[in-house]
Amino acid sequence: MKTTLLISTLTALSVSMLSAGESFREDLKKNQAKNKKPAAKAEDVLKKHAKESVQTADQQDELSADVQDLIQEQTDPKVVKLLDEAENLMGEATERLENKKTGGNTIAIETEIIEKIYEAAKQKQKG
Repeated sequence: MKTTLLISTLTALSVSMLSAGESFREDLKKNQAKNKKPAAKAEDVLKKHAKESVQTADQQDELSADVQDLIQEQTDPKVVKLLDEAENLMGEATERLENKKTGGNTIAIETEIIEKIYEAAKQKQKG
């Protein structure tokens, strides 16, 4: 049950991260097209992007702690290995998000995290 909840939460987090990146690009384009002061609006967009990125990093960090708890409950070495790999990737994603890097590489890491947790859940069901 915890694994299913974690997968759902990670999926929501990934969507949020994708949204933050897309929101940034869309807001920047919109504001530059509309305003006579694009530099001032661009600053606002950058501040919003930075805030959303840090919020997503905080959520990612909390989920990483949940994965640590899951690891401690496991007895299947394959499940432990997959969750451990996911946790390591989560640390990398958190760091990237804290540095406001929401591009393709960060999205790829988030996708890999979801895949690792999904594989761990499948392995857990086998055993």
